[in-house]
Amino acid sequence: MDSCLLKNLLGEMPMPASETVDAYMGDQMAVVIPKTDVYTEGLHIHGGYQFMMPFTTSCLFKVEKRTIIIEPNKFFPFNPEQTHWIADKSTNLRTLSMFIDKEYLHETSDSVYDRKNIFFENYNAKLDANTQNLIRMFVEEARNRQTGYNFILESLSTNITINLLRQMKSNLLSVTNRQFIERESIKKAIDFLWDNYKESFSLQDVTKVANLSASQLIRSFKYETGKTPFDYLLDIKIERSKEMLRLKQHTVTEVCFTCGFNSLSHFSTIFKKKVGVTPSTYRQLFLKT
Repeated sequence: MDSCLLKNLLGEMPMPASETVDAYMGDQMAVVIPKTDVYTEGLHIHGGYQFMMPFTTSCLFKVEKRTIIIEPNKFFPFNPEQTHWIADKSTNLRTLSMFIDKEYLHETSDSVYDRKNIFFENYNAKLDANTQNLIRMFVEEARNRQTGYNFILESLSTNITINLLRQMKSNLLSVTNRQFIERESIKKAIDFLWDNYKESFSLQDVTKVANLSASQLIRSFKYETGKTPFDYLLDIKIERSKEMLRLKQHTVTEVCFTCGFNSLSHFSTIFKKKVGVTPSTYRQLFLKT
């Protein structure tokens, strides 16, 4: 048992003796299963996140100032430094507890959702079959310790952590909902640009379609496409102009104004910047192929 890692995860909770629990350790996560009943009494906190699942019996816990029934076969989260203790010590309680390092969960959340300092709601959560299977795989891999087990445990820890972030209620909910709404808004903005690239319109017109402020639109648009709305619009115009130049049915001037450019000189400058040659040279090169 890696006592230093487990001590960091448990925080103020007394270190269990190896004969009283089975502890399955990775570098950033541990699964602890008491061999008899729960091995601690009294108020305590943890340095990391704890996700506890009673096997067969409901149990009564005090979580800060609330009394909560924790249901069997469901996972209940305790956040770092969140006080809790068993309210009914008469219960013969057998549990599985996952402990995840606080900094590791924050770093994972920051990479996936661009947000740290996650706080899970204290409620009973039924995890899907895939996540429960990942936990079983973690236990088996940590128990058997075959060649390369540390790499597999690292991968499983990441998978389990992301699934917990996806499935359990937390302060991430508003972030993920907002990201979905903004993504749909950006799709509307992109459709507007494709439908109206020949016309004259302002950024304000696009913000109205997307129902976002100008700063939100530019930030979210660049996040989704890698470009500002203006650069994206220019790329649409250039792609359309290239198609028209290849058709050989229009003069360069006609292509310029049909694709929404205000002057031939501006069109030629932008085209050369984007494509590497002028519109006339592009047409000539295409005719030679």
